[in-house]
Amino acid sequence: MSASASSFSPTVEHVVTDGEAYVRELTAELAKANRGPDGLSSREQFDRRPLNLGLFLPSMNGGGAGNYPTRLMTGKHATFEYNVEVAKAAEAAGLDFVFPAARWAGDGGTTRFNDYSLEAITLTAGLAALTERIMVLTTWHILYGFHPVHVAKMGATLDHMSGGRWGMNLVAGRKQKEIQQFGRALDSSQDRYGMMREFITMVQDLWASDEPIDLEGEYFTGRQCLTLPKPVQRPNPLLVNAGQSAAGVEFTTKFCDAAFIHGGRDNDLDELADVIQTFRTKAKENGREIKLVLPVAFLCRSTEAESNDLRRRILDAVDTEAATNILQGYQGSRSDTVPTRGQLETIVLGIGGYKLYGSHDQALEELVKLHRLGIDAFHFVCWNPLNDIDVIGEHFMPEFERLGLRTVR
Repeated sequence: MSASASSFSPTVEHVVTDGEAYVRELTAELAKANRGPDGLSSREQFDRRPLNLGLFLPSMNGGGAGNYPTRLMTGKHATFEYNVEVAKAAEAAGLDFVFPAARWAGDGGTTRFNDYSLEAITLTAGLAALTERIMVLTTWHILYGFHPVHVAKMGATLDHMSGGRWGMNLVAGRKQKEIQQFGRALDSSQDRYGMMREFITMVQDLWASDEPIDLEGEYFTGRQCLTLPKPVQRPNPLLVNAGQSAAGVEFTTKFCDAAFIHGGRDNDLDELADVIQTFRTKAKENGREIKLVLPVAFLCRSTEAESNDLRRRILDAVDTEAATNILQGYQGSRSDTVPTRGQLETIVLGIGGYKLYGSHDQALEELVKLHRLGIDAFHFVCWNPLNDIDVIGEHFMPEFERLGLRTVR
């Protein structure tokens, strides 16, 4: 039989007579977002909800599901099966997003900390297909040899696999030890955020254009480039960045939808408030609004005494070599630099995240205070993910709902 695109069906044999119309209809058929009972997609709910909750996935080896460089372990391993279990538990508890770190080289030490890790792109592809509602973010080192055409095509596919629940945490490059594996070097003179700007602009151009385009830039080029299908989310999937230098803040507030922010060393709320104000001011200058996401080391327990005991046990078993390597990687310091006790504690207890200590009631009060300070989402760095998810779902979530913080507006 002969048919136009309007009679397209995946189960009926037909002859295409209008290729343009056929591609449009095929794209429309694929671009259907998963929607909740309220008719909103997961992304629309994320955008409209006052307080979102997320989880760092246990995709790496090490203490506390790979996020605490200590010799004290929780007994679970960073397998794909365990990550599926954690992601599904987070979804069932009502959390809004999950994502893994991306590690191409670990930090050694007694525990070989993070030397073992699941690759983030393929891991999140699997999770996208095996979950239904929760958003799945991929941490992507986009300057580790990727081209904008790679990311545009792969990202659009991930968004389709998830039904419009995918997002990307953009990273320029983490450390010399990683990037040298790809025959490259982290040159301090390189404008890495300039490269990021060019890269993501080209990706967005590919997501926007229905016709082949040429890519002409200082760092990337391409001829007759086309990405079909487009992502489900339009104009683009959720984009996130964690840069906090002046260049990082400028990039994030101009190109991204959310920022992972760091601040409040020793839980200093005045310092954190300054970071929040910096992002809000710059976003306003750029004519945009973005979500501010705070990483939180989840160290609260049923009682304050239990929380203090967990903190002591983690620190007593510190993998000093691994923690030192992490700190030097962030600071670019010499190998003979000896970190202070305070620096070690900051790294060991959740890789620099805000520390959530005390009883569950005390922790809940602290989270509400942080939200009122200007935090739009918490990204929990759990010590024992499955146990901690239960606490979030059973103890925190009802109070957040009572306060109206989970109501989509």
